[in-house]
Amino acid sequence: MKNKIPSSNFASHFADEYAPCVRYGFPEDSDNPRQSPRLLPITESVPEGAETVSPIYLLTEDQFQRQAALENPYRVQGSKNIGKSLQDECENDNRVIYPLHVESDEYLKRGPETLLEWFRDLIEQCFDLDTQECVFYHSGSRSIHVHVPLFAFGETDRKQNKEKIKNFSKRIDAEFDLGLYDRKRQFRLPGVIHQKTGFPKVQIGPYWSQEQIIEAVTQTTPSPPKTYTEVLARVYGSPAKRGQSKLPDTSLPIEDILDLVGGEKQALTFWNQDTGIGIPLVERQYAPTTEAGIARWRAYNDKEFSPYANTGNGEWSMAVVEPIGGMFARKNIRNGSALVPAYFYGGKGGDKEFVKYRVHAPLQLSKHDRKKWDSNFDFVVIIGGRSRQSKFIEVDRQTAVITGLLLHPEHGGRREARAYLEEQGYDTGKSGQRRVQKPITARTGSNFERVLPATSPTTEAGELQRRAEQEGIQTLTHDERIRVACRLFYKKYSWNAVWNWVKEQYGKDFKEDVAFTQLRSVANGMETEVDIPESP
Repeated sequence: MKNKIPSSNFASHFADEYAPCVRYGFPEDSDNPRQSPRLLPITESVPEGAETVSPIYLLTEDQFQRQAALENPYRVQGSKNIGKSLQDECENDNRVIYPLHVESDEYLKRGPETLLEWFRDLIEQCFDLDTQECVFYHSGSRSIHVHVPLFAFGETDRKQNKEKIKNFSKRIDAEFDLGLYDRKRQFRLPGVIHQKTGFPKVQIGPYWSQEQIIEAVTQTTPSPPKTYTEVLARVYGSPAKRGQSKLPDTSLPIEDILDLVGGEKQALTFWNQDTGIGIPLVERQYAPTTEAGIARWRAYNDKEFSPYANTGNGEWSMAVVEPIGGMFARKNIRNGSALVPAYFYGGKGGDKEFVKYRVHAPLQLSKHDRKKWDSNFDFVVIIGGRSRQSKFIEVDRQTAVITGLLLHPEHGGRREARAYLEEQGYDTGKSGQRRVQKPITARTGSNFERVLPATSPTTEAGELQRRAEQEGIQTLTHDERIRVACRLFYKKYSWNAVWNWVKEQYGKDFKEDVAFTQLRSVANGMETEVDIPESP
C-alpha cells in the first residue's frame, strides 16, 4: 500500500477548485511506512492497515497531477517525500482544513466521568454546541476522543483554536491533549484496532459509565471506514444519520461532502476584522436534533430581523426580544452588520407579511444601534427609526410577553403594542434615543384578558402548555389538554381568555361545540369560580 498512486482524474475529486486529500498513518511495526508518502483523495478507499488520518489538504490541480506523475514518491527535492512536500505547500497557502477533535489521555488517572464532564463543558461553553451533536469515542486504550462538527480553516484559525482550548482548559482545570492542534497531527480512525491493547476505537455516549464503556470496548467489533468521507458523514451528515456507527454508502452524497470541505458551511472562525465583532463559532448546514439545540441554532441561523424598514404609514418596524448571546456578524449578511441571537416574543417588519412570533432568530443592528446596545438587556423592545437609529425600551418579562402578543397581526399591531407600552408608563416617543427607557409610573395589574405564553414553565402542566404553543396542541393527548385547561382556570384566567387561547392553538381545526363542552366540564369542576356563558 505504501506506493499507492491516486487516480489522476482531478475532476472526480473536485471541490470548488481544489481536490480534498488526506495522509494516512500506520502502526510502527507494520510493513508500511509510519505515514503514507502520498496524499489520497478523501473519496478513495482507506488503505489497508491504516490507523490514523491527517487534516484535509486542498490540492490544486497542478499539485494533484504532480503527485500522480511521480513513480517514486520519495524522490522529491528538499523533502523526504511528496506527501510532506505537499503538506508544507498547503500550510503556507492556508489550504488546510482541520476537523475539530478533542482528546484527553487522562482516562486511567481521572476516570471517564471526569473526562466526559470536561468534554461536555468544552462543547457547550467554549463552542456553543449541544453535546448530542458531537460523536464520542473510546480510543481502545487510555483516552477518550470527541469529533466535533466544526472545521478550522488555515493556520491562523488552527493556532487560535489551540489557544482557545488551552485557556479554557486552565479555566476548568482540565487536561486536554493540546498537541492535537499542531500542524500535520494525525487522528485515530474510528473502528481501528489499537495495536497495544487489541481493542478498537468504539463509539460511546456522552454520559456513559465506566461499566458501559468497558462493555462496548470489549464486546464491539466495528468495521473501519471504507473512505474518509464516511468518517466525515458520521460527524457532519444529516441530523437523522449523524453519529451513527454504521452508515450506508449513500449516507451523504459525495458531492455534498466535497462542497462541505470546499466551503465555509461549518467554519470555526474567530473574528471579523472589518467590524470588530466576533463571528459565531457555528456555521452549520444542518440544524441539530435536540429541541434546545435547534432553538439555539435558529437564533444564529434563521432569517434576521431588521427594525429599520418604514411601513409607509408612519409606523416603524418593531420587535420585542430576549437576547440569548453576544453580538456576532457574518460577511454574507448585510456586509457584516452586527447581529444579536435572540428569542422574539414578537416582531413586525416593514413588509406586512414579515412577522416573527415566539421564535428564535438574529436581530440586526445598525452601526448607530450597535454602539448603544447594552449586553445586560434581559427583555427589550426595539422601535425602529430614521437614519437607522432605533429606540430601546427595557421591560420586564410580562410586558415583553404581552407586547409581543399584541404585535401579531391577529391580536393587534404596532400601534396597539405602543399604546399598551404607554399605558404601562413607558415612553415610546421618538426613535434613536441613546438611553433605554424605564417605566415613568408604576402600574399594578392589567385588564389585558389573554393567556400569557408559557415561556419558562416550572410545572409539568406549564410544560404541556408550552408544548401546545410551540409544537401544536394536537401533539398533546386528550388528558394532557384537559390538564392545561385546568392550569389556565387555576391561574384565574377568564373564560374568554381560555376560550380564545384554545381557539388560537387549534386554528382552522377549531371545533366550537366540542371545545365548549370540554371547557365547560373543566370549569365546572374547578374550585375557583368561572363565569361560564350559556352557549359558545
